[in-house]
Amino acid sequence: MEENQYFILVPKGYGCYAELWKENVFYKGIRNGIVVYDLVKHISTRSYYTHELSIEFRRFLIAYAEREGITIDEVVLDNSIEPEVIENKEFIDEIYISCC
Repeated sequence: MEENQYFILVPKGYGCYAELWKENVFYKGIRNGIVVYDLVKHISTRSYYTHELSIEFRRFLIAYAEREGITIDEVVLDNSIEPEVIENKEFIDEIYISCC
């Protein structure tokens, strides 16, 4: 993770970064009936977002919030941070198997 004056930079790979506005990163929203931090949840749906990145991202966000004096809800953060789960894994496996 990196940051500059305005953005938190989430690595996408190949030297590219997703930019999250610092002032908006902890805005809450509701997805599937669960309270989440909208921008954090949005990043967790991207194809480059992995479980390892989610661990690093969580640590970074907690440290950033503490440094800036922002009170965050860790339950909401945990709801937001995990990668999206593929609901129908068997179907996805079938597609990969048939393509190879």
